[in-house]
Parts: sequence; C-alpha cells; structure tokens
Amino acid sequence: MWVLKHLEPSDAKKKLRLFLHTLQSPIGIQAWFVRLHDLCAHAHVKTVPFELASKPVHKFLNNKLRSAQRSSILASHYDILLDVFGQAAVHELLAGRDFLLSTFAGRSGCLYELRLERSTAWLRREGELTCRLLAADCRTTIAMVSFAVGSASPGGRVCLWIGGFQGCARQDAKAFTIQVTRDLLGLRPKDLLMHVVYTLKDNLGGTDVKATSNAGHVSSKAHRKKKWSADYDLYWTERGGAADGPYIFDLPVHQHLRTVEDVAPAKRRAWRARHALIHRIVDDIATFHPARTASQT
Repeated sequence: MWVLKHLEPSDAKKKLRLFLHTLQSPIGIQAWFVRLHDLCAHAHVKTVPFELASKPVHKFLNNKLRSAQRSSILASHYDILLDVFGQAAVHELLAGRDFLLSTFAGRSGCLYELRLERSTAWLRREGELTCRLLAADCRTTIAMVSFAVGSASPGGRVCLWIGGFQGCARQDAKAFTIQVTRDLLGLRPKDLLMHVVYTLKDNLGGTDVKATSNAGHVSSKAHRKKKWSADYDLYWTERGGAADGPYIFDLPVHQHLRTVEDVAPAKRRAWRARHALIHRIVDDIATFHPARTASQT
C-alpha cells in the first residue's frame, strides 16, 4: 500500500501492528488509506504522519465510535478542510504550523490569542484540530478544545465532534483561570471556546454539534478510578445538551444566548461589555481564512 510505504520514520513494530489492524478491519482502514493518499497528493505532503495514518485503529474522539466511523470522520474532515481552507493551509497544518484566529485585549489591557492547530501529542486522541486560548505576554495556555468536523458515515450529516476540553496546566491554574475570567469581563475560558466551536462549525459547513460524555471520553477507562477534574456531563447539560446514550451528548444547533432584558438592570453594563467582546471575537473567526492570515509560531 502507498501509505505504508510513505510513512514517516517509526518503529518497525508499530508499522507491523498497523498492518495487522488493517487486516482486522480491511474495508474501513483501506478506504481511509486511499483517502489519505489523495489528501497527501492534494496537500503536497510526501511523508505521511504515522499517527495520522494509524488514527482509525485507535480510540479517537469518542469511545463509542467504530473503526469505520473514525475513518469516515477523518476522511470527510480533510475533504472539508481542503475545500474551505485550501491545499496550502492543510499542508501547513500537517507540517505542524498554526493559525491565528483572533487577538483581543482584556479589561486590564493584557492581550490574548486564539490559535487553531492540528491536535498533537496526547491531544491527538481527542480530536484532529485544537483551538487554544493563550495569554499572549507569557505564552501560557489558558484552555483548549479538541474536535473534528466530519460525517460518521459516507453521505451522512456533517457534525462537529468535540472530543475534549483541557484547562491550564500551571500549578496555580484555578487562581489564574479566575483572574483571566475577571479580565475577560466574566467570560469563562471554556465558554469563550464554545463560541469559537459554534462559529467554526458554521464556517466548515457542520449541521450538528456532538460532544463526548464522561464515559465516552477516550481516556475514561484509564481514569475510571480517579475523579474527573472536569465533569463533561454536567457542562453539556448546563449548555442545553441532551444525552444520546451514555457516550455522546447532542448539543443545541445554535447557542442559547441571553438578551439584555434577561439581565438584572444593575448588571447590564457589564453584560453589554462582555457581549461586545464576544461579538468581536466571533466576527474575527467568521471572517477567518488561512490564505489571509499569516501563520505565526
């Protein structure tokens, strides 16, 4: 197979295991290899990232998904990126470069950035794209959301699949996150990322938003004896999500946003300032296109 011959340098045992997995699910995996060959040809990629080629044979996005579904989501994900962002942008993503979605200031004047990148390292199991909220001055990651956009079956509905949220990794993460929330006029970092997710869903032609539950998270078995630092089930329920079995939540097609009439008069000034910030960020992302955005490291 072309893909197996053009994988990036990796352990021979890993390549053998990948080959054996293709025998266990030959139709789905081989169909993914064909699409991956086409992707690399369109994006002018000569060496196939091993972890990308092997994604359908591992837990990815959600525990409920079968190998054929993972293959279908990945294939349609890159078809969409090629169509919307273009060949050059996909080449940049596969090369490990990121894109600046938005830059904005908090109440204190501190600058923040939203960056879109291909999911790497341990995040690659949670998605194929990651949006990262950064404090620009210290380059500290405040929060991240990992996802993919695609159809779980050929010709099916295109969904944005959220595989996981990650928070700040600093020792004082809780205090730092509270400080950032106050600086962003009361806008929680996770809630900000959800505005990004919904805007990208529309940009990429998605119809629905599906999110992993606690049980559906790809690391749930590894952490089943530990307390989750983030309760996905609770968060999705708060956002109007409905459980579709134990593994997946269906989120509303559009976010429910309060109007100024829903806010107490004493808090309306702060509400207007917060929503002006949200609208600015959403406008940046709605008009984002890699061809008009310089990739920065």
